[in-house]
Amino acid sequence: MDNQITHFSHLFENITEVVKTKPYEKETRNNQKVEETEKEILNKDKINSENLHKFEKKIENAFLFRSGLGQEGNKKSKVIVYCVHDNRLIFLRFVHHKEWEKFLDNNKNLKILEKEILSYE
Repeated sequence: MDNQITHFSHLFENITEVVKTKPYEKETRNNQKVEETEKEILNKDKINSENLHKFEKKIENAFLFRSGLGQEGNKKSKVIVYCVHDNRLIFLRFVHHKEWEKFLDNNKNLKILEKEILSYE
């Protein structure tokens, strides 16, 4: 079985900083499963995991991803939404999967997210 190269694996080597937005910190406060999943997201041995690094879309120069919780991102009731922009990995939101699907379909919400991402330039 061939290993598929994910979008994330192309970006991983350039990441020099990890940032957590205020909404993300508030949503994930004291959640041990989130902390474990964050470590998995940054684990260089798992950069080709499609469950940990589910590519959503590109907003400006930011590549938007989501991950379910757990070692391989398998628990998808709630998802961690993050992006790679410039040399930063930015944790953006921790939301229910269905909320995230609605969020992606709303251009106004995406503009808000884009503005937030660009504020880290």
